[in-house]
Amino acid sequence: MASVKAWASVKSCGSTRDGWIPRDYEWVDPRFLKPDSDTLREFRLLTDDQPVDGIPLTPGKYVMHYPRLKSGLPLRNGLARLVAVMYMLKSFTVRDWWAFAEKFGIPIVVGKYGNNATTEQIQTLVDAIASIASDAGCAIPQSMQLEMQETASRNGGGALFKEMAEWCDAQTSKAVLGQTMTTDDGSSRAQADVHDKVRMDIAKWDARQLENTLNEFLVRPYIQFNYGPQERYPLVKLPISEPEDLKSFVDALIPLIDRGLRVQESEIRDKFGLAEPEKDANILAPSNSFSAFSPAPALNRERIALNRSQEDEIDLMVNEALRDWEQTGDAFTGPVLQLAQEATSYEEFLGAAA
Repeated sequence: MASVKAWASVKSCGSTRDGWIPRDYEWVDPRFLKPDSDTLREFRLLTDDQPVDGIPLTPGKYVMHYPRLKSGLPLRNGLARLVAVMYMLKSFTVRDWWAFAEKFGIPIVVGKYGNNATTEQIQTLVDAIASIASDAGCAIPQSMQLEMQETASRNGGGALFKEMAEWCDAQTSKAVLGQTMTTDDGSSRAQADVHDKVRMDIAKWDARQLENTLNEFLVRPYIQFNYGPQERYPLVKLPISEPEDLKSFVDALIPLIDRGLRVQESEIRDKFGLAEPEKDANILAPSNSFSAFSPAPALNRERIALNRSQEDEIDLMVNEALRDWEQTGDAFTGPVLQLAQEATSYEEFLGAAA
């Protein structure tokens, strides 16, 4: 409300039993606040005894917030002053738009009667028109001609009023939010992100001004009433958290973890707002997870040298030609090999072979 009317005030209601402690706050109607006639910067409270000039506000009892939306007097800083003209123009546009739709959106029924028609026939024609049409109907003699002068074409008139109403909405959005794309459809993602940053800048600026108001009208009086004047006073901070693209964060973090970056699990949980699992809680697991007790690789498994050379084309051709061949020498080489394995000396092998 302070941004609309340029100022807002609440009255603190506290207890003084154990020091001054605010318990509640009552909203003060801006109609009972009036700027002083000398500077137009200090507000006074209108009372029954002083209904014109008012009385000064009691220090420490009222919290006054003056948003700095633009330079100049605080009396002229309200957004209502900026958007009042746009609100008025849009109201007129919508009113004329409805009149246009009522005039050209309903078909007009025209009934014509001849010169020899009697009064009863004319009344019958009028009753027939009234029964098939709402208000857009008339009965005229056949010799008469009725024309309607159009200030805008029926096809383009509606678009004209629509464009005027949307233009007024766009100006109001610029005055309040500083941009238009976060409230309209059809904008690109990049443009909407830029305009969303503008909105966040305004939110941060509003938070800083509210911090100044709380520190001046609430924190400082509380410390002074309870602990006396101090050289330094505590400060109220209102942080504005910006939305973060967590998917991009995860996509950038996974390669770093694969390369050996050590990250605390608690930091990731805090960023995603996840709590530490309880002892007996059901834990979610990836659907394609493997067993942690997979068998170790066999020591006698085949190992392929990484620096082996590729077979040349001749070897490939030989292997291709010999693929269907079968060994036929086992009939005479088999007994010789068996004799060699059973012989205990060279002489025994030669004697058995002879």
